[in-house]
Amino acid sequence: MRKLLKQSVVFILGAVLFTLVYGQSPLYSSNQNQYFLHGLAHAGYGSLESDWIVNTLDPVPAFSFMVAGLYRIFQADGIFYWVYAGLMGVYFFSLLGILDHFFKIKSSKTKLLVFSGLVLLLHSAALRELLGSLFGDDWTYALEGGFAGQRLLGPVFQPSVFGILLVVSIYMFLQGKAIWAAVLLPLAATIHPTYLLSAALLTAAYLLVIYFEDGSPRRAILTGAVSLVLVLPILVYALSLFSPSSPEVIRKAQEALVTFRIPHHSLIERWFNLSVVFRLGLIAAAAYRLRETRLFWVLVLPGAAVILLTGIQALTGSYALALLFPWRPSVFLVPLASCCLLAAGLDRLWPKIQSRGHLAVPAVVLLAAGLAAAGMIQFLAEVDIKRSAPEYPVMVYIRDHNRPGETYMVPLGFQDFRLFTGAPATIDFKAIPYRDSEVVEWFSRVNNISRIYRQPSGGGICEHLWRTARQFKATHIVLPKDAFSLPCKWLEEVYNDGEYAVRILHPDQR
Repeated sequence: MRKLLKQSVVFILGAVLFTLVYGQSPLYSSNQNQYFLHGLAHAGYGSLESDWIVNTLDPVPAFSFMVAGLYRIFQADGIFYWVYAGLMGVYFFSLLGILDHFFKIKSSKTKLLVFSGLVLLLHSAALRELLGSLFGDDWTYALEGGFAGQRLLGPVFQPSVFGILLVVSIYMFLQGKAIWAAVLLPLAATIHPTYLLSAALLTAAYLLVIYFEDGSPRRAILTGAVSLVLVLPILVYALSLFSPSSPEVIRKAQEALVTFRIPHHSLIERWFNLSVVFRLGLIAAAAYRLRETRLFWVLVLPGAAVILLTGIQALTGSYALALLFPWRPSVFLVPLASCCLLAAGLDRLWPKIQSRGHLAVPAVVLLAAGLAAAGMIQFLAEVDIKRSAPEYPVMVYIRDHNRPGETYMVPLGFQDFRLFTGAPATIDFKAIPYRDSEVVEWFSRVNNISRIYRQPSGGGICEHLWRTARQFKATHIVLPKDAFSLPCKWLEEVYNDGEYAVRILHPDQR
């Protein structure tokens, strides 16, 4: 009992420390405006149930179910910070377990402390800020982020962070618990289907290692069967989500996503650069260093698949393949490679520096305290940025005054609008559906509404606004100051702070 209590305290302290060092962004930021929308709406958050995006097919139903359940139980969104902290703790200690498997970092408390401090440094917000400042934005996540702006962690709690389970799975596999390792892979893919390819590649690596070790296919087949059975439900759901309505509709939807909405994730020419070459080098170097271990195939097989499939996508220009994100496995390959290389280097130096172990405790404590302080400063700075944004006052007004049945037409860049105010919006640029027919509808809405904000004094703009408002059932419009001149007489202004105005639409008075 005492041992369990001690382990629990160590885990909690480690999780909190890692979370502070890594740095979370304030709710709701970035992709949370996409992935929290369905769950919070179903939990009764504001009047979001009537929002158009909420009524499209949910791409991450398991995550939305989790969000809805947590919000209903706790009635406070602060719980999401703590859930992410728990997951970060699982990641941190799984990573330390992997390093211990190869480099015996738990052979002494001093060695464990030093290695833990370096893992914290590698994942710190402070180091990311330094790398970005010195080498540019492409290098910010060079040591722990994947290709194409995709990451295992990142500053916000979202479905992709459950890729942490891939790392836990690798740790379980190295410990000889192949069945548990196989169970965790479908779980990661169930919460975020974009991990289906990563899960399949890791499963293949496990089966290969097991077959070579046992010389018999029996255990490999059993492990693969467990993974396959568990992944079937989300695989069927994903196939239904992405099944084409028609060749023309799927082509339009894929083109809109790849070239307009997420080119930074899906167009190789947009994300391939020297930092990617550096990360490929990290993976290759780690695979070579661990060439006689189980981890070799875990690094090489997914890594080779990334290179092969990325090359095929580059040659064919296939939008469908681009949207499968064949470079996604890099999100676990890069941090795993970085940490293993770091540990290998320190392990080699350890006999020369262990005599100074008495300096390790104060040095690591000071390092961890400084990194944690930097992470907290970054969080507070982001809170301040949100509160000082020009759109903050108008969103506060709408949050305090919106009523059920109201739908707001907002500038496309208002990505925080729905979750800040609890009010439905006609559309924005951030939150998107994934079924092809719904993507085409989203793209049409974006084009229709962007015309209003681009040409607020253009000829026929009131007629266009009237038709758009009726089509999308908008009751209010939020106007930036450069659109205050919108000449429609049937708009009633109810708020104006000099930067933004809110006007009620009265189409019956047109």
